[in-house]
Amino acid sequence: MPDSSRPTGADDAAAHAADDAAEDDAAHRPASSDGSRGASHRGLYTTVVVFYTALFFAVMWPIYPMFATIEPRVLSMPFSLVFVVGALLLSFFVLLGLYLWEEERGLNAPIDGDGRGFGVEPADREAR
Repeated sequence: MPDSSRPTGADDAAAHAADDAAEDDAAHRPASSDGSRGASHRGLYTTVVVFYTALFFAVMWPIYPMFATIEPRVLSMPFSLVFVVGALLLSFFVLLGLYLWEEERGLNAPIDGDGRGFGVEPADREAR
C-alpha cells in the first residue's frame, strides 16, 4: 500500500510551481510589510487626489458658472464647452502620467504576478 502522506510527482511539481509563483509575487510587492507603497510615493498620490478633487469642484457650482459663457468661441465651440473638454483632457493626461510613472517603477503588477489576469487560467476562460 503506497504511503499517502508522501507527495506524488504531480503534487511535488504543483508545490514547486506554487513556490515559484509566491516568489514572483513577492518580487512585485512593495517593500513595506503593511502593503503601503512608501512615503516617497505618498506625495505624488496626495497631489493627484488634490488635483482630482479640485477638478471635481471646477466643473460644478460655484466655479463653473464663471466659465459658463457662450463667447468667446474656441474652435466654433462655446467657451463653457471648451472649459469642460479641457478639464477632461487634463484629467486624462494626469491619469496617464500617473500610470506611466507607476509602470516605470513596476508598481502596476497584476495581483497574481504572472501577467495572465487574477488567477484565471486560459482553459477556464474558454470553458465559460
